[in-house]
Amino acid sequence: MELKVGDIIYQTHGKRIYNVYTIDRTTKTLAVSGNAQFKLEYKHPSNIRLKCANTWDVHSYSLETPELKEQLFKQNAISKIQKAKLEDLSIEQLKEIIKILNS
Repeated sequence: MELKVGDIIYQTHGKRIYNVYTIDRTTKTLAVSGNAQFKLEYKHPSNIRLKCANTWDVHSYSLETPELKEQLFKQNAISKIQKAKLEDLSIEQLKEIIKILNS
């Protein structure tokens, strides 16, 4: 498998996604997304090593998969819900939320 322009890389640690990179350009040895450079070293077809100065980097970098895409959606949705001002919602909206939570 070869990285190409437009491919999406997910930076993860444990079950959390920290960054999402879109590949802007590639060379024979690197794929570049903004300031991030990814070495074209494959441990597994969907696992890529990030070239960075920090040798203590504990993150993993993987090509986008349906599972990662779903995980990112869920992570962002939960974050948005946690930040919501529930006191500003109407009684009907709160009833709908309770109905969803009870199902």
